Amino acid sequence: FNTYIVRSTFGSAFSISPPVAGQIVWEGNTSVTFRPSASLTPNTKYTVTLANTFEDLHGTKMRAPYSFAFVTRPE
Repeated sequence: FNTYIVRSTFGSAFSISPPVAGQIVWEGNTSVTFRPSASLTPNTKYTVTLANTFEDLHGTKMRAPYSFAFVTRPE
């Protein structure tokens, strides 16, 4: 991110489909990593979504949700 994010607003804005258990790890206040608890399922399409509900320190939210997808490779 290009500004400090209020961490307490981020967790509920982050989702993965199909659901994946894991941990959100912050590096400072502007970088975040999701670490899955187990290996992802092979040959599966995952969609990561950031809802526009999290805020920066000024109370600013994203204008729209952001999503991207990726596919894990076959075994």
